[in-house]
Amino acid sequence: MSPTKKQEGFSAEEKAAMRARAKELKSERGWGKRRARRAGQDVGAGSRPRQADSRDRHESAPDLTPKTWYGMPAYANKDGKVVVFFRDAGEFKERYAMLGFNDSANLDDGSMWPIAFALTKLTKADEARIAKLVEASGELTMNETTVTTPNELEIRVERVFDAPRAHVFSVWTDPQLIPEWWGDGTVVEEMDVRPGGTYRFRTAYGVVEGEFREVEPPERLVQTFQNHLQTLEFEDLGEQTKLTQTMRFETTEERDTTMQYGVEEGAKSGFARVDAVLRKIETPPPRAADRQCGSNP
Repeated sequence: MSPTKKQEGFSAEEKAAMRARAKELKSERGWGKRRARRAGQDVGAGSRPRQADSRDRHESAPDLTPKTWYGMPAYANKDGKVVVFFRDAGEFKERYAMLGFNDSANLDDGSMWPIAFALTKLTKADEARIAKLVEASGELTMNETTVTTPNELEIRVERVFDAPRAHVFSVWTDPQLIPEWWGDGTVVEEMDVRPGGTYRFRTAYGVVEGEFREVEPPERLVQTFQNHLQTLEFEDLGEQTKLTQTMRFETTEERDTTMQYGVEEGAKSGFARVDAVLRKIETPPPRAADRQCGSNP
């Protein structure tokens, strides 16, 4: 009896999906992204899902836009990354369809969580559950750093800290705290936190200096930093704070060069040190700190 011959390489269906993806990428480069127009009525073997009604999608995740991904209907976030996709049962000769989420979906739940669901039909209860998952996929979770390029001149970094807003703001404006998270023997030579004030840090890699343009404790901070203008917004989430850091450059080339230096990894490393500093802060910053930052007593 001869041994069963194992299948080598990709199946015909998988090859078709890869060809579809190559066509999508070519289309995106040449003519811009074409929106998905896949339609159907039921979710079952040999059928496609009806495209989610645009009204339903905007209620759950208004920032997602439809597209195709490896030939499959999908939705992408504002940075163009696919968040959720549908794998058709008929095309891949499988007994059930699949709704899947990529790592750009923020569904983290402990150390293990589902990212794909088998579908044989679509009920009202299923639709409600999917809506909740899609909505959750766009939420920023604590300790997750996201880096996006919202336009040709900007880089946007977002992070949620497990600390009150006043504490987080103080980490960026208290000269005694700066060396603790900048590290590498950083010395604060000057730091006048008020509109028109300047700062100067001496680090192991050289001198970093700039000017404060706007100071609104504990909500907003605008400053020049190296080759760009940096805006930091601190959103109050109760016992947590969402930081949105926007870097605006003069040219796209400057922005792209900065991205190549590893903005995301640098931000993650720096924010991890910020977390350590925040854990040491046990009492709210004194009013003197607010006065130093230019607020009225």
